[in-house]
This record gives sequence, C-alpha cells and structure tokens, in this order.
Amino acid sequence: AYAQQQQQQQQHLQQLQGAASTSLLVPSSSSSSSSSSSSSGFASKVPGQAAATAATKNSISRLQRLLQETTEAKDDLLQQQKKEEREEQQREAERLEALRQKAERERKEREEAARRQALLEQQQREEEQRKQQQEKERLQREKEEQERQQKQKELEEQQRQQQQQQQQQQQHNSSSSDSSNSSSKNNRSRSRQTQQQSIETLKTFIQGPLQQKPPDTKVYFCCQLSSRILELCERGGQLSVRPSSVWAYAYLIRGVNTHLPEFERIFRGALFSTCTYAVPFSHRRAQGMTAEAFYLLRGQWAGESEGEFFDRMAATLRLWIAHLVCSKKTEELWRWGARFVNMLCCSSAKAGRVGPVLLLQFLQVGGAAAAAAFGQQFVKLMEVVRVYVHPKFETLKLKHPQTLGPTVLQLQLLLQHFFAHGHKLPEPEGKLMKSKESELNQDI
Repeated sequence: AYAQQQQQQQQHLQQLQGAASTSLLVPSSSSSSSSSSSSSGFASKVPGQAAATAATKNSISRLQRLLQETTEAKDDLLQQQKKEEREEQQREAERLEALRQKAERERKEREEAARRQALLEQQQREEEQRKQQQEKERLQREKEEQERQQKQKELEEQQRQQQQQQQQQQQHNSSSSDSSNSSSKNNRSRSRQTQQQSIETLKTFIQGPLQQKPPDTKVYFCCQLSSRILELCERGGQLSVRPSSVWAYAYLIRGVNTHLPEFERIFRGALFSTCTYAVPFSHRRAQGMTAEAFYLLRGQWAGESEGEFFDRMAATLRLWIAHLVCSKKTEELWRWGARFVNMLCCSSAKAGRVGPVLLLQFLQVGGAAAAAAFGQQFVKLMEVVRVYVHPKFETLKLKHPQTLGPTVLQLQLLLQHFFAHGHKLPEPEGKLMKSKESELNQDI
C-alpha cells in the first residue's frame, strides 16, 4: 500500500511537470513569431506585442503557481514519506519487542520446566532415601529384636541356673542349719568382742595423746583420717578391690564419731566433695559445655576413664551407705534411697550410666537394713524400681552391654530374690567383722 501511494504521488508530480513544460513552450512560439514579425515590421505590430507580453506574464504567473504547488506537493510527499518511515520503524520496533517478549516467555517457561523437573527428581531421590532409611531401620529393629530375644534366652538360662543353685543352697542350708546356728552365735559374740577392742583402742588414742595436742590437731587428725579412708576407694584400694571390707571401715568411722564428734562433719564434707552422688546429686551437662569441663564438674579426674570413675564412685557410695547402716541412721538411709529413685524416674535429672551401679550398691549394702526398718514402705520403693527404673536400665544395657550388662543382671536377680523371698534381701557380705586377727586388715 505504501509503494502504491508513493507511485501515485510520483505520477501526479510528473503530470504537473508536463503541464508546466507545455505552458512554457506556448509563449516561446508566440515570442519567436513575434520576434520574426517584429523583424519584418516593428512599428506596424506594437499592439500585438503588448498582448503577447501580457500573455507571457500570465503564463509565467501560472508557471510560478505551478512550481509552488509542485514544491508544496513535494514537501508534503517528503513529510508523508518521513511519517510513513517513522510508522514503519515504530511497527518494526513493536514487532521486535513482541519477539523479545515471546523469547523471554519461552525462556521463563524452559526455566520453570527445568525447575519442576529438578524438583521432581529431588523428590524422587528423597523418597528413595526415605525408603532406604526405613529399610535400614526395619533391619536394625529386626536385629535388635533378635539380640533381645537372644539375651532374654541367656537371661532365662542364667535365672534357671540361679534357681538351681538357690535350691541346692537351701537344701544345704536346711541340712546344716543346726550346726550353723551355734557357730553363728559364737561368731557374733566374737565379732562384738573384736569391735569393742577396736573402739577401745581408738578411745585410748583420742582421749590420751590426741587430747594433749593443740585444738587444731584434732581437726588435722580428722582431715587426714578422712583423706586416708577415701583413698581406699580409688582404683586398687582396699574398698575397691575387696568390697566386703567396707564394713570394717564403717565400724571404724562409727567408733571415731563416738569419741570425736568433730570427725562426722569433716568426714561427711570430704566424702560429699568426692562423690556428689552420696547427697544424692547428679550434675547435668549444660548447653555448650565441653566434655572435659563436664567430667571435671562431676568429679572425674584428668586421665581417669569412665569405668574407673564409676568404680571409684561405687566404692565411695558403698562406704557411705555402710556408715549409715552401722551408725543406725536409717532415716538418712531411707532419704537417700527415695531421692535417688525419684531422680532416676525424673526425666529432667538423669544419673546416666552410673545409675545402675549406684542403685545396686545401695540395695546390696543397705537394702536389708532398709527393708527391716521400713517394711511395706520399702516394698513400694522396690516396686517402683521394678516397674519404672529397671526397664530404663535394660534400654541402657542394650546400648552399653559390656559395661552395664553384668550390673543390670545383678540388679534383676536382686529384685527377683526380694519379691520371691518374702520381701527380704540377703545380709551383705562382711557385715559381721572377722574374729581372727590374721583376717583383720592391718590398717585398722
């Protein structure tokens, strides 16, 4: 359409130029004929020349108007062309912008498709990983179930053997009960005599040479004696190697307390600073605390393994429980047992892996005395241990079978013995002091 319009304008311009040329040629002929006529006779043709001049002027005027119209038409044509060029450029720009927007939409669609594909692949990978994790957990549960069944079988076998041994022991005890009654009476009388001799020796020292020293000497003596006794709880010490010897030192502590009341306060402070579980109190690891700082906080020495720390805490608590039993402080004995069991049941204050070790020491050393003193109330405490505490220990045993397996098993056998024998626990070994001098510890 643009080309046809331009062609029509050019044809119109050519027509105007042709008309202008024709108008110019007519006056020229008149002029030439006038010139030739004038050459033949100028004077006779003056009126005709004036007419020709007027015609020429008219022609020139028309020609000028024609040229002006032509120029204006040309200017209009140029403006029209420029306007059409601008419109064409604008249409081209709009077309290019439309193409750019289309390309941008296609690019975004490709990116969105790629993102959806990546998201779909990621979801597929996560689903595959989840299935693999579920399969691993299922296999792990099956393995744990098999191990639990195997351990249950081993435990049942051990219980069966234990029952057989108990039956044999009962038969043996029934056959030798008559002879043992008389011998036990003699042993108790000899034990009391030995205890009296030890207490008399301490009484002589405290009331004799110690009274002649300055007052601070008593405090120094109490601190040194407490430190030496607690050293026996360390690895390789008498109370760690031979647990039954704890009763000899418990009787020694009772004798010192009788004649030197200051010793009770100093010994209690030294023991609590060494073993916070004797309070009982269990430190918790704060957020951001390092393992070394936590070990130092709970009383574990540098370079001391966890097993050695547990053994030292068990020996120290064994000494404290034996001291409470020998001193007939049954109320403190009950408070310790009740508080520790509550601490084991409470989710916000856990004793950790040392819990089974400490509870076993309490029941082995002080369980018989607590059962005799508190009767049905102690039965309720043991019921809580059996229902709530022991299952937690079984879970811990599965995670640490080497360190906690024997301890949890002994605790289970002790619970079974308590509920199977009229709510009674066996007397701890070594509670009756030996009467023979060769069997006494030389430190005493």
